[in-house]
Amino acid sequence: MEAVIGCSGNVVPSSSVVAFHKRYSLRRNLGTGGPASWSANSTLRHSLPHNKSTVIVRARARAQAVEQLTSDPALLEKLKKGFELENKKVHGEGESAELDLDGGFLVPGTNAFGHTFRDYNAESERKRSVEEFYRVNHINQTYEFVKKMREEYGQLNRIEMSIWESCELLNEFVDESDPDLDEPQIEHLLQSAEAIRKDYPNEDWLHLTALIHDLGKVLLHHSFGALPQWAVVGDTFPVGCAYDESIVHHKYFKDNPDYNNPAYNTKHGVYSEGCGLENVMMSWGHDDYMYLVAKESKTTLPPAALFIIRYHSFYAMHTAGAYRHLMNSEDHENLRWLKVFNKYDLYSKSKVRIDIDRVKPYYLSLIEKYFPAKLRW
Repeated sequence: MEAVIGCSGNVVPSSSVVAFHKRYSLRRNLGTGGPASWSANSTLRHSLPHNKSTVIVRARARAQAVEQLTSDPALLEKLKKGFELENKKVHGEGESAELDLDGGFLVPGTNAFGHTFRDYNAESERKRSVEEFYRVNHINQTYEFVKKMREEYGQLNRIEMSIWESCELLNEFVDESDPDLDEPQIEHLLQSAEAIRKDYPNEDWLHLTALIHDLGKVLLHHSFGALPQWAVVGDTFPVGCAYDESIVHHKYFKDNPDYNNPAYNTKHGVYSEGCGLENVMMSWGHDDYMYLVAKESKTTLPPAALFIIRYHSFYAMHTAGAYRHLMNSEDHENLRWLKVFNKYDLYSKSKVRIDIDRVKPYYLSLIEKYFPAKLRW
């Protein structure tokens, strides 16, 4: 049996190397303008208890174990191949951002219906309804429509309520655009938040961001005008410029009035190179609405959190790599965190329920830390 020696002198089977590097977060660091460099990085701030002496002892032990596991060139090559495989699965071929497997989060092979994630062509009971959703969405999300909705809902004059109250409102709704899950929205919020919390225990802002990222879906509620789902959920995209072909069900844009409008159907449209996504109007929905709510509340969440909230459904950008010509340096920096978040947003969806009563006190403490008691919606 092929094996390596760990720092304690134990024999470690080489078959366990991949599991080992996932658990203790060997990280691939990609430099600019040069070959990929590989380093052993335990990133223990994401996975250890708060007792400082315990942290130091474990950190040293794990670092030594990693060094010995990677001292053999053959084994190092296996680790590289393992990361390349995960990189293709999680970020897609050719992605240059850092791949972070902290905490050992494993990407499941199938969604709740037994299909691959975000497979809009898989035959399933939801395929027809999801495609019909995007047909209506792509026809109606015009530049003028988005401008009108931002002006109307940007006034934030409908109701005042807390973050947790808005979470509870989502118990009533299922996202018709989602081919991966048909559970109430609060289940998805807690699933993604708890998955991130496990892998990034010290990044509490990221836990809260996961919890609130979809709260804009309260637009479906009668208190907010009961907007149709096509105006609330689904992948988002810029309006006022050409629709990139990577957008799901792109064919339906041909019936959108903006499709043949020369003011809106060029690469840049009404925008300029590197103008920054902050200056780009996105299709109207829960992402942009929650961004407006959070920003107006004077939240103390970091800029990366607001970026995640506003662009987490912008798959054409963060997954397909489109619209980079509109991004500025700050967008590129925040995109790193969005890519980390997206893995949990997408792959944590399951039929496994979270015990709300158990986790609620923790999230209430984060809400109190980063938000006022009541927000304008």
